[in-house]
Amino acid sequence: MILSHPSAPPSTMDREFPAYLVLDSKKRIKGQSLSPTRLPGNKYYQLISSEEAKGANATATQAKLCIEGSLDKAKVEGNIVVCIRGKNAHVEKGEAVRRARGAGLVLANDEASGNEMTADAHVLPATHITYTDGRALLAYLNSTTSASGYITAPYTALGTKPVPFMAAFSSQGPNTVTPQILKPDITEPGVSILAAFTGLAGPTGLTFDERHGLFNAESGTSMSCPHVAGVAGLLKALHPDWSPAAIKSAIMTTGIGYQPAHVPICWHVFVLADTIALADALQPGSGTTWGSR
Repeated sequence: MILSHPSAPPSTMDREFPAYLVLDSKKRIKGQSLSPTRLPGNKYYQLISSEEAKGANATATQAKLCIEGSLDKAKVEGNIVVCIRGKNAHVEKGEAVRRARGAGLVLANDEASGNEMTADAHVLPATHITYTDGRALLAYLNSTTSASGYITAPYTALGTKPVPFMAAFSSQGPNTVTPQILKPDITEPGVSILAAFTGLAGPTGLTFDERHGLFNAESGTSMSCPHVAGVAGLLKALHPDWSPAAIKSAIMTTGIGYQPAHVPICWHVFVLADTIALADALQPGSGTTWGSR
């Protein structure tokens, strides 16, 4: 059956949680966030790169990634800090900024993450922006000594496009051990999925996160697999005599390899060309499930 990674790689759906970085030039940079806190006051905050705020005992790489303890409190306090994605968890970067008394976080993708954005339950006002926008933002910061901005509160946006969009963290086929086994099988929604959650742990699962709630936004194959499992269960209920192989065949041969208006499914962007790359069969497999077919 198609119930495990990399058989059901995650992709986006037409719901996002936008939070904008608004610069003093009035330019608005779209990001994603589920931060429950807002910046106090109707004002602009100084914007700095995390490398500018490097602590005395930290390396430039540690500061760039906002590793815990790598930031100088005197340089960070009251400012919005731009950190680069990679190595440590997204929310850990925000915690490093918060402990250094920063006002907010802009998480910019590294090149490997391309233009994919995820909505995280940050511990301070924050937004996650693409590599393209992050590169432009850092160039702007390097061109001036007085950049400022603020981060808007996130909200729910429906009907967003392009969709589906393959997640950057989704593995590609074929099977790495036996290339003759073609994977994945079919893609399902698996990015920023609203899901039931234990009230006994914080939404990030990190040790410092003492928040609790019964719902959370989760990403990964642990979210995409339940979608296809539900379709498989429905098919088994309708056709109790079908074998697992028959159910898998029905799901894959009726999958859709394109978005609405027959636009092919997109792969997340590795921005050197600053264009959206179209996915091939080794990324979404047979496409996305169309249960009614």
